[in-house]
Amino acid sequence: MFIREMETEDLYFATKVELKINDIVYRPSICYKIPALAKKNLEKLAAEGKVVFFDEKVRFVNGIAVSIKDGKIVTPVSSIVNKTTNKKKAK
Repeated sequence: MFIREMETEDLYFATKVELKINDIVYRPSICYKIPALAKKNLEKLAAEGKVVFFDEKVRFVNGIAVSIKDGKIVTPVSSIVNKTTNKKKAK
């Protein structure tokens, strides 16, 4: 899917190989916001299969793109959810 076919303003992309566009190095499995001046270059790279576009920000878990809802982790981590008590014992 090309950028001009997407309707949303905030578009994101990820690379499958390390790329250098406009003197900026983009690494695989990282979600980047599409820079205004790099749209044409990214469309060419998408046709070659080196770039994947997303209509929302994603994170990568074991190489797979996972959706992020409002910047929060969808599944809570048990070590963060469990509350700890700070009781000090008298000596």
